[in-house]
Amino acid sequence: MRAIKDAIKSAAFAVCPDIALKVVSIRSRRLIEAQVRALQLDELARRISRITNRAVAKGPFSGMTLDYEALPIHGTPKFLGTYEQELHQCIERAIELSPRSILNVGCAEGYYAVGFARRLPAATVWAADADPKAQRAVSINASLNGVGDRVAAVGAVRSEHLGAYLIPEPSLLFMDCEGAEFTLLDPVRDPILLRTHIIVEVHAEFGSNGDIVSRFESTHRITQIDPAPRHRSDATIDCSEIDILQALDERTDKKSWLFMEAKET
Repeated sequence: MRAIKDAIKSAAFAVCPDIALKVVSIRSRRLIEAQVRALQLDELARRISRITNRAVAKGPFSGMTLDYEALPIHGTPKFLGTYEQELHQCIERAIELSPRSILNVGCAEGYYAVGFARRLPAATVWAADADPKAQRAVSINASLNGVGDRVAAVGAVRSEHLGAYLIPEPSLLFMDCEGAEFTLLDPVRDPILLRTHIIVEVHAEFGSNGDIVSRFESTHRITQIDPAPRHRSDATIDCSEIDILQALDERTDKKSWLFMEAKET
């Protein structure tokens, strides 16, 4: 049954990517919100946000303020600064590359879009998400961090339109879009991708890393990053009254990341 659902979802992305992505994004967010409430992770996130004064505690986006109520998902690891910490090294490398334009596809509440805008004051950031609630949330968090003039929230994007957001160069594409990466990352439709630095979360239920690597292996230096377990020592703030392992848990499933650094920009 799961295989049939995945096949239908993949076909929908190929035929009607805008509609499919909006439906999947809203459904995914609602499922996560329900899961967060069922596990009482929303209350846990609120407790941690009070400890950190609503700021990210560590990592490349340390000090960034987040309004948890704007989009109450995955809050605990974000406030702790351990969210997708496997990516911290390549995020720092991406920042060193000084992209002037950044497109974050699947921006959610703006953790990455706003974080990059804070670290790269000369960059313009486009925060794309098919879910209208996410678009509102990223605008709220951009304003909270004083980067509202450089972070623009937009809806779903098509592969042949990515180039409109990835200029001027050098540019960075940061993508987490629930399987749509296999349709969107198409350098034939949008050749600017061949000169763009890319960080993409790959959802294995919709294709393999090799499907994407083969499109960029001649133009990019490619590193695969796999999920790693969390440990109590990952949290650097005093959470003695909190189940810290529960707070650190991101419930990763069938995903990895690719960091693809363009050889020529």
